[in-house]
Amino acid sequence: MAGNEIEAFHYYREPRYRVRQVNLSDPSRRTVLVREYAWRDARLQRVMERAEEPQRLAGR
Repeated sequence: MAGNEIEAFHYYREPRYRVRQVNLSDPSRRTVLVREYAWRDARLQRVMERAEEPQRLAGR
């Protein structure tokens, strides 16, 4: 993963934004932080955060 990836989607009827970023606190840089944001009360708020292993492409 070279940089941030941003994706817009709907969770039920709520529009959300998902941001994937390399976990800079991980010395091996092998985990990816996934954060989801939603507009609530006229503010963009983080509603979820998790770390995940990046998926490998077949044959690489």
